[in-house]
Amino acid sequence: MSMSTSAQPINLFEFEELARERLPKEEYDYIAGGATDEISVDAIDLSTTVLGTKVRLPVLIAPCGGHKRAHPDGEIATYRAATACGTIFAVSANSNTSFEDLAKTGRGHLWVQLYPFRDKAMTQDWLDRAKDAGFEAVIVTLDSQWPPKRERNIRNNYRRTRGVNYPKANAETPRPAGRAGEGSDPAATWKDLEWIKSATELPVVAKGVLTGEDVELCAEVGADGVIVSGQGEIRNLSRRRHPARRRCRQSDCVRRNGCFHRATALLGSRR
Repeated sequence: MSMSTSAQPINLFEFEELARERLPKEEYDYIAGGATDEISVDAIDLSTTVLGTKVRLPVLIAPCGGHKRAHPDGEIATYRAATACGTIFAVSANSNTSFEDLAKTGRGHLWVQLYPFRDKAMTQDWLDRAKDAGFEAVIVTLDSQWPPKRERNIRNNYRRTRGVNYPKANAETPRPAGRAGEGSDPAATWKDLEWIKSATELPVVAKGVLTGEDVELCAEVGADGVIVSGQGEIRNLSRRRHPARRRCRQSDCVRRNGCFHRATALLGSRR
């Protein structure tokens, strides 16, 4: 028994060829053509290196707590997504997943975020646990020392438990969300950042820097990089200029952090 073949197009390449044959050249070129060299984004190599780590996507996942409040897989799902995209996942101090459990779920790149805690012993414990679990860098948030007035949370009486990596005492007691960095020292100085740098072999990145002067101070105490971030100002103090609108003398170690609704806003902030 002979088998017949279909003359109908079965994929987009074949539809495109039919269109080329049937349409006037100028109409086909208008539809199929692109700008200048007609190179798509897929053909552009977006990879770069961050603190010695090669990433395919030059957008890192910034630390944000409580992922399980949005999805039952929580930070594990975020880590899988970051790994699939070839980028770094920075794990929040208020993570719903332990450092160790998260590290076991994949082979991507993890950074840990913490604050200048009052409790130096807990800080050292976190640094040691992160290194032992295979984390590759430490982010120290510097701009969340002041408790914010978030009116939506006040109206909703929004409460949450602290991250699972904190000591267990009172960890399950719900408390008002959006407080200043949990356990952070409001009297912290550059000496605290210097101490954290001395307490770990991992690279240390200072997050929450907005001026060139602060970049220089971070470098003086040994920080390996800085993240230009308006989280502490925008989410805590309100009515401050977004870091993308502020001037900051930058070097190769500077990264930007914040809320961007369009990729063009992120690209446009590099000036």
